[in-house]
Amino acid sequence: MEDTETSDARSSDADATNEQLTTSDSECAMNEVEGTVVACLQQRAEALAACAAMQRQLEAQGKEMAKLREETAARQALLDLTQKSCEANEQDYKLAMQQNGKLADTVDLKEAEVQRLQGKT
Repeated sequence: MEDTETSDARSSDADATNEQLTTSDSECAMNEVEGTVVACLQQRAEALAACAAMQRQLEAQGKEMAKLREETAARQALLDLTQKSCEANEQDYKLAMQQNGKLADTVDLKEAEVQRLQGKT
């Protein structure tokens, strides 16, 4: 009878050890899953932080681009104004040259008349 009791005790001990090993395996598997989830959440947090940093950088670049567009528009307006001023100066120059030509013609006529009048005396 002791052999049966000893065998039963050993069997019971083996069952308890097997149950502990199964529990340890389950806990180990859960720990691995938890570790994977934690690592995944950490990676997600890092990715979100990187995205937020990139968003801030893009917003700053957008503001810089808007500023550059304003500066470009102001420079274009100044260029247009300068172009119109140059065109007006060119027209003034041409008019002045025409008037100078007319004055030169008038001077030539007056000189010719003076020569003619001096020739009569």
